[in-house]
Amino acid sequence: MNADPSPASETTGWSAPDVVQYYSAHRRRLEDLYPSERRFFDTLVEGSRSILDIGCAAGGMAEIVRSVSPGMAYCGVDISSRLIEIARQTCPWADFQVIDGENLPFADAAFDSALSLGVLHMARAWKTLLAEARRVSRRSLLFDLRLHGGADTLVGRQRLMFSGKWDGVSEAPYIVLGTRDLRGVLEEIARGGRLSAYGYWHDISPMTEAPLSRACMAVFLVENGKGRPGDRCVELPDEFRRVLC
Repeated sequence: MNADPSPASETTGWSAPDVVQYYSAHRRRLEDLYPSERRFFDTLVEGSRSILDIGCAAGGMAEIVRSVSPGMAYCGVDISSRLIEIARQTCPWADFQVIDGENLPFADAAFDSALSLGVLHMARAWKTLLAEARRVSRRSLLFDLRLHGGADTLVGRQRLMFSGKWDGVSEAPYIVLGTRDLRGVLEEIARGGRLSAYGYWHDISPMTEAPLSRACMAVFLVENGKGRPGDRCVELPDEFRRVLC
């Protein structure tokens, strides 16, 4: 098993025809989001006038945000130039940019809010990207991770196939955080803000090769200027509550 796909295969994989076809047609309505993704979505949008979507694919989230908050200034970024091309065609009213998967070309606190859903567990540089998301978000940050109950982070691979047939090349890492990395990254990302978390156990995708069959699908919301710094509301399975509370 190739447990750590190269940056080049990671980038080109997200422009594969099967991937492009899937994201052009799916995850474009609020109802398409998973329960974990919906949990804090309204809270993220309320009170925000601008939002950055990290890993925007073909622009589906732009349509979701517009349906909930028509006046929101939306910007989407992705490593796939092909997906960005389609996003610009289907959502000409929004701003879309290609990024390198690590650095965000924006000033500190450039956006009221930022989100990254369904992205970080398949991003080689997930820690850097998450830190960048925190840097450019002034008010709130919404993101999700895959977790397991052991101490060490596990890395497998996810075959990028959505029609049921893999091209034999397109793949991404599949990263499942252990409790040690989880505690460390949340202490850094949520410093000075209020942290809310929600998650549940779920079977991992059959497209995934990893040394486990289930993972906790967890979503986190960090809010600045709400409540007391360090406040936490954690709705996660007990093994993660014990780590975070």
